[in-house]
Amino acid sequence: MRDTHTCPAPVCNRQVPYERLACRIHWYAIPRHLRDRVWEAYLSGSDDHLDAVAEAVQYLHDKYPA
Repeated sequence: MRDTHTCPAPVCNRQVPYERLACRIHWYAIPRHLRDRVWEAYLSGSDDHLDAVAEAVQYLHDKYPA
C-alpha cells in the first residue's frame, strides 16, 4: 500500500497522504461545492466518488494549466 501520492494540481509536487485528494493549498482552491461532493461521496461509499474526484482534479487542471 502506498502512503503518499503527488498532489494532482499540475503546478504542485507536494506529497500528500494517500487518503487525501490534494495538498491543503490546492484542496482549498477547489470550490466548496466540489469539495463537499468529493467528501460526501467518500463518506457514503457512493460510486459517485470517482466521478467527484475526477471533476475536482479537472478543475485543478483547468485552473492551473501546466
